[in-house]
Amino acid sequence: MKHLCLTDWVTLRANSSSVITITQGEEAWLDVGDYEDAIFYLDVREVTAANTVNLYYQTSPSKEDASFVNIYSIALTPTATTQTTQRVLAKYSAVPIARYVRWQIAGLAGTGTFDATLRIHVAVT
Repeated sequence: MKHLCLTDWVTLRANSSSVITITQGEEAWLDVGDYEDAIFYLDVREVTAANTVNLYYQTSPSKEDASFVNIYSIALTPTATTQTTQRVLAKYSAVPIARYVRWQIAGLAGTGTFDATLRIHVAVT
């Protein structure tokens, strides 16, 4: 099992009356092409939002933005300051991990200002 940092502590902020999406920068995507199973460890320290903000784990066989699909989503709410573990096993997952893995966070329309402080580690086999 190999442990990787998908993102170290980061605070994500947005201010909009429409749907807002923040996608992890390409330089930080993980290349997990040699692995088939992953365990995501999410540590959330703070969330401020009027409505739910969703965090998505995404995967793609290439670095083309349009080819990324959601593996799993987690609703981040002001009461969701906790640690969460999510297993994505090739044998059982509806969407197994492909070569690249990243995160994306999205606030729903009307969310207004939101921020979240979190980190994500991944164990792959």
